[in-house]
Amino acid sequence: MGATSERVERPHYMGTKRAAVVVVVAGVLAAGVTPVAASAASAASEDPANCVSAVLGSMSLQQQVGQLFIMGVSSTAPTSQQLGLITSKSLGGVILMGHSSVGVSATKAVANTLQARATTTAGTALTVAVDQEGGEVQVLKGTGFSTMPTALTQGTESATTLRANAGTWGRQLLAAGITLNLAPVLDTVPASLGTGNKPIGYYHREFGYTTDAVTPHGMAFASGMSDARVQTSGKHFPGLGRVRDNTDTTFGVADNVTVRDDTYLRPFSTAASARITAIMISAARYNKIDGQRAVFSSTVMKGMLRGDLGFKGLIISDSMAAAAVNDLAPGTRAVDFLLDGGTVVLDTNAADITPMVDAVVAKANADTTFRSTVTENARLVLTSKYTAGLLSCPAASDPIALHYTEMGGSAAYGNPTTGEYRVAGGRARDYSRGSVVWSWRTGARAVHGSIASKYHSLGGAAGALGFPTTDEYSTSVGRTSAFEHGTISWNRTTGAITVAYS
Repeated sequence: MGATSERVERPHYMGTKRAAVVVVVAGVLAAGVTPVAASAASAASEDPANCVSAVLGSMSLQQQVGQLFIMGVSSTAPTSQQLGLITSKSLGGVILMGHSSVGVSATKAVANTLQARATTTAGTALTVAVDQEGGEVQVLKGTGFSTMPTALTQGTESATTLRANAGTWGRQLLAAGITLNLAPVLDTVPASLGTGNKPIGYYHREFGYTTDAVTPHGMAFASGMSDARVQTSGKHFPGLGRVRDNTDTTFGVADNVTVRDDTYLRPFSTAASARITAIMISAARYNKIDGQRAVFSSTVMKGMLRGDLGFKGLIISDSMAAAAVNDLAPGTRAVDFLLDGGTVVLDTNAADITPMVDAVVAKANADTTFRSTVTENARLVLTSKYTAGLLSCPAASDPIALHYTEMGGSAAYGNPTTGEYRVAGGRARDYSRGSVVWSWRTGARAVHGSIASKYHSLGGAAGALGFPTTDEYSTSVGRTSAFEHGTISWNRTTGAITVAYS
């Protein structure tokens, strides 16, 4: 999180490849509903507010507005227009569009190209999103990506198995440079409608036909992704499971069943309580709530999602290029969504981005209340990015810089040999005699000398050991560092290095 952040991440560990000398003992994943965002306890004692406020305060209005947009780009070959808009509009994120079979390495190269264009964002990296649900809605395939079954098939597995599988799929996404998976689908399609529901049921995107099936499996999927340090977005609030037509392709889609306290909201309520990163809003109209399209409904976003469900995360629109909203000019769609309670405008059509961003900037310049809304939404986005290792903090609020100083600075660890870089959903910086490695869950920890050398030879934070959970400490026979999935120890008598996996 330093101001000299490098834009290209180091290679990620893929989960199935291990050094020949390593013996791995698999851990057991909890099956219950667990928080899918990093908890305050897991983030050591650090407070992201200082870093977030410093970065936010350094941003112009244009830069703040840019953070509120995710633009569609080609998953294999982003166009010059798309690449140019990332820079010229200071965009906060992109979503990879179009099914790809090029595999993990080529997708990572695309993500690196996109990240390299984020040069006007006050040191803030892009959110790189994708729809990776399974079945026909698995955008990324090829070497390194597993073939994911449909959600309906996933829903037949135990929650424990699904969470483990989702962890594997998440590690593959992280290795490909993806930071946000726009999944899981939390819509419940009644069995009586089934494939007659075109947006969800037709493609078997639901985890089951009841909320008792959808809730635990949706949360297992989200938790597995979180285990892999990929953020997730539940969708499509307040539910697309009881409509017939697809909002992407049809204007006037309406839900005539869902009410404000509907039992079908249970999966979303559970996700909100578990602090999922984001919830995506449907573009359908809900006639028994307020008769408005959800993406333009303050009742849905402010009243129900923020108020009734207590959701604190990002509220993302379904694509604002959808047929369901094509009666409005692009700028009006963006402004109205933000006015009614949304946080991030997602639009899969790059041609919409300039009029949208310009309209939001103009509205913010003319309306001080709306400008405050923009600033607070940007704060939410930056806070989310901080936990994902996407924020470059000034030295005074950078946990890596602060820990380096605390551990003795150059006298103990030598001078920096790299800039700060993103790795495996966290950040790190290397010094001549060690490294400081950070993630939101583990805090900043130092590795030193022979232990550091061994750790990096095994892939560092992107390897099987994961992030360090302690600084190096003395033992009766030498020194040890603990990691998320094991330890590395040095014997002072023999000089031997021992790696133990847990």
